[in-house]
Amino acid sequence: MSRIISIFIEHPQPVAKLATLLEPILAVRFKHFTNENLGFFEARTNDSIIVLSTHDYDNDRDLNFEDYSYELQFRPIRDELFKQRELAALSRAKNAFADIRQILNPNMILVDDLQRKLDSSGSVAENRPAV
Repeated sequence: MSRIISIFIEHPQPVAKLATLLEPILAVRFKHFTNENLGFFEARTNDSIIVLSTHDYDNDRDLNFEDYSYELQFRPIRDELFKQRELAALSRAKNAFADIRQILNPNMILVDDLQRKLDSSGSVAENRPAV
């Protein structure tokens, strides 16, 4: 199994609009795919595959996945240089997290293999209006 670094993003726009907003930030060109009635956007770099989609993960410990609409995955390319590509994908994800935070300022979390929170930007609960 390959390591996946994910950025979970809460954003009011549809996934297609978010993909167009992320393209210049990530310096990639997303291609739209559909698979079993699910749409997702994919881009490839020299070290990783980047996938933007909705998700259906349940909350797990301190990882409140249900607070975020979208998942942006960074999957290292599996080849003879896998270890190098894994480090490059992690670096790319961390840089993307910082750039997205600076430009779009959404609520988001950076997660390693859906198990460990690496960083977060804001709290969805803090930004909800009082009832």
